[in-house]
Amino acid sequence: MVLVDLVADGTTLGAVTGALTEWAADERVDVNALRRRIRFVGIVWRRKTSPNTWRWNQHAEWLEPFGRAVVKNVSIPGTLWDYLGNKQSKVSRTQPISKWQNDEWRFEPPRDAENLESLRLALRIYNHAGTAQDREQFSRELAEQPAVSESWLRTLIGELRKTA
Repeated sequence: MVLVDLVADGTTLGAVTGALTEWAADERVDVNALRRRIRFVGIVWRRKTSPNTWRWNQHAEWLEPFGRAVVKNVSIPGTLWDYLGNKQSKVSRTQPISKWQNDEWRFEPPRDAENLESLRLALRIYNHAGTAQDREQFSRELAEQPAVSESWLRTLIGELRKTA
């Protein structure tokens, strides 16, 4: 299971993880097995790198039972992060942690014009990525990224090329 989030400080990922492990314990599922299967991808605001750069996952105490190796961060320009996290219309309502237990609120999907437009955009992106030509072009662009030295990216590129 991979949990992905725009991450400023890891609070939401920590809350989701806490809810999952609590649920697993309530259902008598092996919590340690669950922890071995969870990975985290943090979409983070690109900043200048240095040994002193603040990294959310180095300060998230809730990560300790998982080990630090389960976290990958993808840094994106601040303008994109701001657009995705703050300005883009969402496909669902914002779900603050305080509302998670409110079943009626949680299961009422929004149907206003902004949310419907976001759903249409998501569908267009999904359909666009469905062509072999687009996947091949995307894999070529990924292969030009500095992160290609990471094995996970080479694996992703290989998987994309198999389906192109």
